Amino acid sequence: MPYREVCALLFFRYGITPTANRLYQLVRRGSMGTPTAVLGEFWMELREKSRVRIDHPDLPADLGAAAGELVATLWTRATAAAGVALDGAASENGI
Repeated sequence: MPYREVCALLFFRYGITPTANRLYQLVRRGSMGTPTAVLGEFWMELREKSRVRIDHPDLPADLGAAAGELVATLWTRATAAAGVALDGAASENGI
C-alpha cells in the first residue's frame, strides 16, 4: 500500500512526522479517510513494536514492567547520545 510506504519513508528516512494531509498530498489515492486510517495503523504498529517485554515465568508482573521501562529508557538515551555524537562528527567534517 503506497500510504504505508510513504509513512515509513517520511518517519524513518527523513525524520518527518507523517500527517494525514501530508500523506494525501504526496499519494493522492482514495478518499481523505484512507491516509487517516493508514496513519492510525502505522502509529499503533510502531507503538507495539517498540514496547519492551521482559518475560520470565518466576518474575512478578510489576517487576517485569519496570525492567521493560528501564530498557526502553536506556535505549532512548543511547540513541539520543548517538545522535549528538553523529551531529558533532558531521559538523567537524563540514557536512
